[in-house]
Parts: sequence; structure tokens; C-alpha cells
Amino acid sequence: MMLSSIDRYTKSGWFQKRAADKKAMDMIEALKIKCVGVSQPAKELSGGNQQKVIFAKALLTEPSIWFCDEPTQAVDVATRQEIHRLLKEEAKKGKAVLYVSSDLTELLEVADEVAVMACGRVRKTFENKDLKPTDVLACCYEAEREENDR
Repeated sequence: MMLSSIDRYTKSGWFQKRAADKKAMDMIEALKIKCVGVSQPAKELSGGNQQKVIFAKALLTEPSIWFCDEPTQAVDVATRQEIHRLLKEEAKKGKAVLYVSSDLTELLEVADEVAVMACGRVRKTFENKDLKPTDVLACCYEAEREENDR
């Protein structure tokens, strides 16, 4: 988890293990990562907890833009909600969140805007206020028809 921000825990060439362990423990508690402690390898964790470790690594770098491609793929419902909560908190802090998902229901739960892309370009952008799945799907099918007509 700390590898992404190791420079912040290195002083005069020495790794500050105590400070890094404290920060790692803070992240474990904040993201509710189920593990035996900071020294447990991520590969020993469940898939959902491995996803949370990835988010913790990213959080520690303090990004201003989040690019998330299918971030909740193959995780349980609780982890999915935790990831959504985390990204909403980041957005509230003024961070940009670009969320790519093939799950339309999920997009409608988390997005302020939904953009439909086809063949490498944005076909339409919807503001997510009372947006219905049928509106988005209609746009998808229209884009597919246009591409097939070419």
C-alpha cells in the first residue's frame, strides 16, 4: 500500500517504518480493509479487500483526477458501496472522477453526468437528473445503427 507514496516516508535515505505503518493503519481503518495487520501481503486478501488496497494506494498519492475503469467489477455489494462512498467523498473535495462502467444501473447511481461513447468519440452527454436507463440505451442503439450504416 505504501509503495505509491514511499517518498513521503523516506528521510535521508531511510524508510520511516513507524510513520508508514501508522498511515497504512489509518487507511485500513478508513476503508474497512479486512486484514490481520499492515504487514499482511495484499495477495492474501479477498478480491474486494485487494480493490480497497488499490484505492488506498491511490488515495495516498492525493490525486486531483481519478480515472476509474470498472472499479467495482467482481466485488461484493458492501465493497461496491464502499468504493462509491470513497469516490463521492473525493468528488466533494473538488477532485474530478471519471468513472467508466458497463453497468448502467451503477452509473445512474454514482454519476452526475453520463456520456455515451461509440467508436472512440462521445455521442451524447446526459445530466443525471431523472435520467432513465431507456434514455441512455436509446442513444447507445442509435450510435450503433449509425456505425452499422457506414
